[in-house]
Amino acid sequence: MFLVETKLSLDETVILGQCTPPGYKFISLPRPKRDGGGGIGTVYKENIELSITPSSFTTVNFEYSIATLKNSVQFVVVYHPPPSKVNRLKRSEFLEDFEVFLEELSVIPTEVVLVGDYNIHVDEPHKPETRKFNDILSSNGFRQLITEVTHKKGHTLDLLITNENDNTIQRHAVLPPFYSDHRIITCYINHAKPPPVKSVIRSRQFGKMKPEQFTELLQKRMSEFPLDCEDPNVLTDAYESLTKSVLDEVCPITTRERTIRHRLPWYNEDIHLARRIRRRLERKWRKSQSEEDNEEFVAQKNQVIKLITDSKIEHFSKKFSESNVKDMYATINGLLNKSQKILPVLDCPDQALANKFLSFFIEKVEKIRANVNVSPSSADDCVADSDSVETSNPSSNLDANINCCLNSGY
Repeated sequence: MFLVETKLSLDETVILGQCTPPGYKFISLPRPKRDGGGGIGTVYKENIELSITPSSFTTVNFEYSIATLKNSVQFVVVYHPPPSKVNRLKRSEFLEDFEVFLEELSVIPTEVVLVGDYNIHVDEPHKPETRKFNDILSSNGFRQLITEVTHKKGHTLDLLITNENDNTIQRHAVLPPFYSDHRIITCYINHAKPPPVKSVIRSRQFGKMKPEQFTELLQKRMSEFPLDCEDPNVLTDAYESLTKSVLDEVCPITTRERTIRHRLPWYNEDIHLARRIRRRLERKWRKSQSEEDNEEFVAQKNQVIKLITDSKIEHFSKKFSESNVKDMYATINGLLNKSQKILPVLDCPDQALANKFLSFFIEKVEKIRANVNVSPSSADDCVADSDSVETSNPSSNLDANINCCLNSGY
């Protein structure tokens, strides 16, 4: 799903977390100079091989993002803000930049699909800017597929553009207005659906194992145990290997595949039933377009929101009351969408990252030494000093042990 006018900034991680369902990713590209608008978002399933492709093309007349699907289809999301006295944009400058941009896209060997809000009234072909826009598309081998109204004021602003001889888009639809002042455009893509993500589970069915059979077989195999050996490591490895071989005979490891399905912990049967009713009422309203059906649908929609909110509050309140400090901070980080740990990007990841960790700990030890003002001495002297400290003073023992560790090189 591609979104325009997200009005998000880089630091709004909480909102991004709330907008991202389990098993999905949300890539947000906010407007560089935020003025309360703009921004492009891409939401996709984790098992879809989608990546944001960088581009050297720069312009101030429109925002864009390029997402590549498995090196076969490039989706270009464009948002052209309507010209105004505030942004000082001109539609003629947009058309000039867009023509250069489209010329670069036309030579890409992969299939290209352009979507987004262009703020060009393509439903009014007599306008000069519309004629110019259509000429740019046709001269570069592109065609525009949307003919229905996409804005509440009766114009076609949101477009779906493909190559003239391209069959990437099988069919499309413009949904009735409800969620915003723009309508949602859906389309079917001629691309193989990725298989569901599965995990392999290896386990032993101890419930079906007969203990007496295991004991009998283990006693018979004990003759292989090296009792004359005095090395504890060899004895431990031998016992582990012997026990494992007996288990493999009486209770072998079984493997099975499980499709990974993301379950929301606060999702319950009441919410499930309420959502089914909401979908039924929505279909009824979209078919009739009556005010009465719309009010009934909106009331049920608000009921679903209330059920979800109450269930979330109950779930997290219970989780916080039963959590220790570590689990509580993990839950908070999840709610704040701060659970991802991203390593620094380095030219030589393995060696450079190891050296970075080494430098960090060396500097940390040096700072501690500087703060406690420890004089250099040998580790043996330090141990002797720590042994001579009165045991009645725990803090003195602690200070002595810290000095010992520092001077020993730890």
